[in-house]
Order: sequence, then structure tokens, then C-alpha cells
Amino acid sequence: MQDHTRLIVYRDAYALALSLERLLAGAPRGFASKRTQLLDAAWSISANIAEGCGASTQSEMARFLDVAMKSAKELEHHLRVACDVGALSASEHDRNLRDLELVRRRLYRFIQMVRRTPDRPR
Repeated sequence: MQDHTRLIVYRDAYALALSLERLLAGAPRGFASKRTQLLDAAWSISANIAEGCGASTQSEMARFLDVAMKSAKELEHHLRVACDVGALSASEHDRNLRDLELVRRRLYRFIQMVRRTPDRPR
């Protein structure tokens, strides 16, 4: 068992989701269903990192981290849609995409580290 709140990748993913939550609070009503999908993907990243830290083996942890990575790719798509429909400005899109890319790089390195660790109960 690992304390997820001590992981930089978790804190960055959480901060990104919180930032998007605040940013999209005033999104147009027509964007409501896409807003929900975007935020679900954003929160899923940090939630799966947290869940992975509660896993009993390294391979189980890696599986949750893989889901977090997939959620990051989904979030990338939703950010593009948000920009294209005018719910996010181009500068907001670019800033959040940069933050997301940082999360993905850190998550990728974390996944590689977890996979290199022998699979034994934690």
C-alpha cells in the first residue's frame, strides 16, 4: 500500500482536474454533457492513480495506472472538442494540454518503474 497523496503525478493530475472543474463551471449550457465527460476523464486520472496505490501487487497497480493513462488520452480528446465548440479559448486549451502532457510523461515514467518492480504482495 502506497500513499498516493505523496506522489507528484497524483498531485499534478488532481490539480489539473480541479483547475478544469473551476474553468468549466461557466461553460455554455449546450456543452453540459461534454463538460461531464471531460471532467469524468480528468478526475479518472487521479482516481485511478489513487486506486492503484491501494493494489495488492505491482501488476494490479500497473493495470490501474494504465487506465489512468487511457483517461489522459480521453481527456486530450475532450479538451480539443471543448476548444472547437468554444467552451475553452485556444490559450486555455493550450495551457491545459501542456499540463496534461506533463501528467502523462510523469505517469508513463511511474508505470515503467512499477512494471520493473518484482510482482509480490505489498
